Amino acid sequence: MRIKRCVVSRPGLFNNRTLDFNEGLTVVYGRNGSGKSLLARAILELLWGSAHPLSLLKKGSWESLYMELNLSTSFEYTFVRNGDRALSILGGNGKSQTEIFRGDPAMPHDSVRAALIDHLASRMDDPVLRTMYAAMDATSLGTTSFIPSPTDDLEAAPLEWDTVRFMLLQDPSGLYGLYRSTFGGTGRSAAPFLDELLRAESNLKEIEKRTRIIDIQQSRGDKIQKERRQVENEIARIDNRIAALRVEKALAEKLLLMTGKLRTIEERIADITNELRESDELIANIAAHGASIESRFPQFRDFTDQKKQNLKRLQETYREIRDIHVAQDNYFSARRTRFQKATGIIAITGSGGVALLYFLVNRGLLALPPRMRIYLLGGIAALLAIMTAVLYLPLFIPRKPRELVALQEARAEIEARLREILSENEIELHDYKLESVYGFLLQYFEEYGEYADGLLDLFRLREGLKSPEYLSSLQEERHELAAAAGARREEILAELPRLARYGSREIDETRLGSAREDIEMEILRSEEERRAEMKILAQLEEEARTTANYDEELRLLGEERSSAEERYGGLAARRRAMELIASVFEEVIVRREASQVARLAREARDRFNAITENRHITEIDEDTLARFIKGGGRLDGLNPTTAHLLLLAVKITMSDFILESGGIPPPLIVDDPFIFMDDRRGENLERLLFEAAAKRQIIVFTQHRSHADRNTRIEL
Repeated sequence: MRIKRCVVSRPGLFNNRTLDFNEGLTVVYGRNGSGKSLLARAILELLWGSAHPLSLLKKGSWESLYMELNLSTSFEYTFVRNGDRALSILGGNGKSQTEIFRGDPAMPHDSVRAALIDHLASRMDDPVLRTMYAAMDATSLGTTSFIPSPTDDLEAAPLEWDTVRFMLLQDPSGLYGLYRSTFGGTGRSAAPFLDELLRAESNLKEIEKRTRIIDIQQSRGDKIQKERRQVENEIARIDNRIAALRVEKALAEKLLLMTGKLRTIEERIADITNELRESDELIANIAAHGASIESRFPQFRDFTDQKKQNLKRLQETYREIRDIHVAQDNYFSARRTRFQKATGIIAITGSGGVALLYFLVNRGLLALPPRMRIYLLGGIAALLAIMTAVLYLPLFIPRKPRELVALQEARAEIEARLREILSENEIELHDYKLESVYGFLLQYFEEYGEYADGLLDLFRLREGLKSPEYLSSLQEERHELAAAAGARREEILAELPRLARYGSREIDETRLGSAREDIEMEILRSEEERRAEMKILAQLEEEARTTANYDEELRLLGEERSSAEERYGGLAARRRAMELIASVFEEVIVRREASQVARLAREARDRFNAITENRHITEIDEDTLARFIKGGGRLDGLNPTTAHLLLLAVKITMSDFILESGGIPPPLIVDDPFIFMDDRRGENLERLLFEAAAKRQIIVFTQHRSHADRNTRIEL
């Protein structure tokens, strides 16, 4: 079996590139990122006919990838895959090829395999390819035909033990084949009579074949139904997610409501605390204001109603004193006015008389003897003296008019009353002159006015003071609210862990609001996804109505299969006679298995030592290699580079076992084996691969240009 040619195309990587492979060893060289690993895995997947059972490539790797593969046995085959859209397989003798299979690459791989086996058995007598597809499953092909790069992180075991065991136990005598065909590989649990068992098995295979044909015919409908179930499952998943999100949203809204109530309670507690603090401050202010008034005006400390009435009397008495002083001032002012008037009259009269006499004498109008003149002047002077006495004498005679006496008596009475009032108010005043009394009363009334203003301010402050009963009720309310707030906070903190996306043990109303908004947005996105899935479901239902229904035929085949399986089960129950034969078979197989494993380990060890130049001869013995093989190509504590070299040696050695059993080994594809190798080991491995290629086609993908000559090398 040989892969002759590969045509591959992918935008940005391969541009209709044609690779012609040698019959023996072919080395494909390419730099990192040139698509070597993609090409190696895609060749093997296309050779199997479907990517699903192998899964060597990541999901989506076939998108935009076109590959055409020419395979040669006694016939010529062409495998063509156009991305995820179409898969076709052609086969024939020479240039004339017929279509073996055409379909969707995503269809079940068993359908592809069944179609290939049926066509190869009925139309093309090609035992090589038929044996490969009939005897091997996807795991067997991967085990025998592919060696991954040592840098790959493989989830599955690189060496499937069941596959290796099957190849080791196959021999030209057909003993193991007879054992498997007789017992189905299950030992003593098989049917007792081979002929009846084979007929029953043949009948079941025929039913299975007819069922597969119907499955192929119904593949489109199955695909639609499968997609429909997937869409329905997706819708159910979205519905579950929406329901969970709505529960989460309800929880967030509940927490927000509880947080809002807690905030209202805390705000009320703060208001009550502020009100109580203001009340305490007001009480302290009232006490300080009262103390200030008492310290500034101690004279008004014991100010009784009588003393307040005395203030009014004191004001009235002050006004009376003031009026008496004004009357006395008016009296003395009138005397001064009369004195001034008398002085004026005397001056005018005297000067007028002297002037008249002088005028008369000088003019000669009055001719008097000198003696008479003297008498006349003397008379005038005497008259003036009399007038002066008449005018001034009342002003200088010491007497007290009744008006002045009445004023003085009234003043004395008022002063006595003033002393009495001041004595009652405990005020000492030693000088009762008008100026002293006025100054004292002015200062006294000014201080009392300030005292009264202070009392008024104090009264106003007291008016703003709440009653003790009200303040007590506020304290009780605050205590009750604090207890309610504590209970509410504990309830919120108990509910917070249920809101997983909140991620905090602190109560934050803003963060809760953001969490609720995030949930709402996620619900909207999920609902949009659901609407999109519903549209897809409607389209699938419309397509399903146009697809043929094979349910009735499948039902009848199911009943026929049930009957055949019942007969087959009855035959299987009669197995006692076969148990002895099975035990003999098993004993022989166990011995052969031990012998073959030891041989495989020995020959693989020789190849491993040839590569490593006996560097690990004490570390890797036959027992270690046997455990490595049975462990699926893995061994605890083994260096990854060493494990990869062991895997190379084992898989190359397995080619000999396939040939010995009469089979034709499929090509061996090796991905980048020279990584982590020095030049000596690389040359040793290259020599080993060249020798193995004499029995089996080997295709090596590598990034090391130095390995393989130009005649066997293809450059990407």
